[in-house]
Amino acid sequence: MRAYEPGDARLSAVEQRLLERDEFLAEIRDRLEQAQQYAKHQHDRHHREVSFAIGQWVWVQLLHRLLAFSGC
Repeated sequence: MRAYEPGDARLSAVEQRLLERDEFLAEIRDRLEQAQQYAKHQHDRHHREVSFAIGQWVWVQLLHRLLAFSGC
């Protein structure tokens, strides 16, 4: 969605609404960026880098996956 450029609207009420919309969208973008940074920070706090050597035995835990079968 492109930003509103002042002067495009014929009515002042429409122009005011469009300016309010742009302010609202800017605030949403800022909050979304903050939430993404917080999520990354939390992930990085609880994540540890693990490396394995070739031939080393490891325990693999797979999450349960729901499978949909069609035509059965």
